[in-house]
Amino acid sequence: MKTEDTLRTRYLTLMRQDLPRRAAEENWVIRFDHCFMRVVLDNMFGGRWYEHISGRPAYKHLSIEQLKEAIAAAEAILEQGPPLLNRLNAQSLAWRRAATRQVPAPPDNTEPLFPEPEG
Repeated sequence: MKTEDTLRTRYLTLMRQDLPRRAAEENWVIRFDHCFMRVVLDNMFGGRWYEHISGRPAYKHLSIEQLKEAIAAAEAILEQGPPLLNRLNAQSLAWRRAATRQVPAPPDNTEPLFPEPEG
C-alpha cells in the first residue's frame, strides 16, 4: 500500500472509529465523525476548512503533509481528551460564527495546537 493510502486509512480510522468510540465511552461533547473532522481541519487551516480545500470529501484532497498533521492532531485529541478537544472545538466554532457574521475572527493567542508531524 502506498504511503498516501496508509495515511488516508489511518486518518479515517481515527475520525470514524477511534475518536467516536472514545467519545461515546467517556461522554464527550462531540461524538460524531464529521464533527471531529471539522474540529481538526478547521484548526489546521485556521478557519473553515472548505475555504482551503478544493474538493470533497476533504480527506481525498489533503496532501501527505496535511494528512500527517491531521493524524497528529487526532492522536493528540485521543491522548489529551476533552481539555484539548473542547478548546479546539470552541476555536472552530468561533471562526465559523465570525465568518457567518462577516466580522474578523477572534485573535488566536494560543500556542501551536498540534505537534509537528514526524517523518
